[in-house]
Amino acid sequence: MSTEVLFLVNGDERSAMGYRARAFAGRLPDHWRSRIEYRSRGKLLSTGAFLRAIAFSRPSIVYVLDMASSGVIAGAAARSLRRSVLVIDTGDAISALAESLGRGPIGLLLTRALEAFSLRMADQIVVRGSFHRQWLTTRGVGAEVIPDGVDMQLFRPIEADSIRVLRRELGLEHTLAVGLVGSSVWSEKLQMPYGWELVEALALLRDKPVQGVIIGDGTGIPHLRARCRELHIEDRVTFPGRVPYEMLPSYLNALDV
Repeated sequence: MSTEVLFLVNGDERSAMGYRARAFAGRLPDHWRSRIEYRSRGKLLSTGAFLRAIAFSRPSIVYVLDMASSGVIAGAAARSLRRSVLVIDTGDAISALAESLGRGPIGLLLTRALEAFSLRMADQIVVRGSFHRQWLTTRGVGAEVIPDGVDMQLFRPIEADSIRVLRRELGLEHTLAVGLVGSSVWSEKLQMPYGWELVEALALLRDKPVQGVIIGDGTGIPHLRARCRELHIEDRVTFPGRVPYEMLPSYLNALDV
């Protein structure tokens, strides 16, 4: 008898969670069956789509990736109504994250409620770092650590003309290219997003042949662009935006740091 696993991804197919879900599904034993459902637009539509997937597949295990309301609510329903095992995989202590981002009192209250509900309903919590596990342990919650990983056949050093062409396209010729990858989210509390330190450092190195590259999107990008204009270093920072997963190794190889 096969075991049915339904992955509920709080993100689209191109999201980091989408790749994580497919990596997990591809490593299940042959006698296990898996299905992956991705978030659609809007929380209500996503919750409805997740619930329909549960009704259709009748999974033994529901694996929710990221602690967002749509997946958690649907997973909790499957656990309560169908006795499915509920696993919630999260990379953040979402209440602490919300507080650091300066979320308002109502939003913070709702986030704390979602986190408490998720931790109470889950049969198993999975986190991506050991410190997060320790943080949960101090609160009486057990968790397993499964770090994020990469395809080592894809993410490797590349020596090719295509990398030199990409460096030229990004304006990185004859410079030391310093870059970062990730979502840049503006924090009202800190008044800065991810990537702020790179912009500030480049302003101090304006007489050096150093070029910054910020790969990714998010609410912080407009603030970073504005800060570059304030510091008169618009030509020193390149913003490629969100890069497809398959192209990311080339961009990483184009960087020096």
